[in-house]
Amino acid sequence: MGGIVGSMIARPLGRRFGTARSVLICQLVTGPFILLAPLTTYGAGLFWFCIGGMVMVAGVVSCNVVLGSFRQSYCPPDRLGRVVATSMFLLHSSIPLGALTAGYLGDAVGPRGTMWIMACLIAPCGLVLLFSPLRGIRDLPSRPAVPLR
Repeated sequence: MGGIVGSMIARPLGRRFGTARSVLICQLVTGPFILLAPLTTYGAGLFWFCIGGMVMVAGVVSCNVVLGSFRQSYCPPDRLGRVVATSMFLLHSSIPLGALTAGYLGDAVGPRGTMWIMACLIAPCGLVLLFSPLRGIRDLPSRPAVPLR
């Protein structure tokens, strides 16, 4: 559900606020919803997990749509495949590190403690973008300032 919502809001958000600001807004607004996950309990408490997860996924998908569109318009067609492959390699190679870290923390502090630690690390990630040059621009560039050779 969150993925469908995210893909539906990416385009109107980009038109209204600009592509750079859309990425910033998505990260700042949806990131803190991960803090609902550790509040999960049995029964009605699952509601918090579902809401937090759906909002987080919507934010991630929205950012992925905006950044994927940026990548396609910015990269020369003959280099796009290499750029995408390199990005995916770097992103996916971090998954085993996350799994090992979560396993270690799960043994050390338990599942709920691990969820709190990870949620507290993920929630403020949008602040990195807030203090970057991204906050000063409306749109991501559509082409390099200097032609790539």
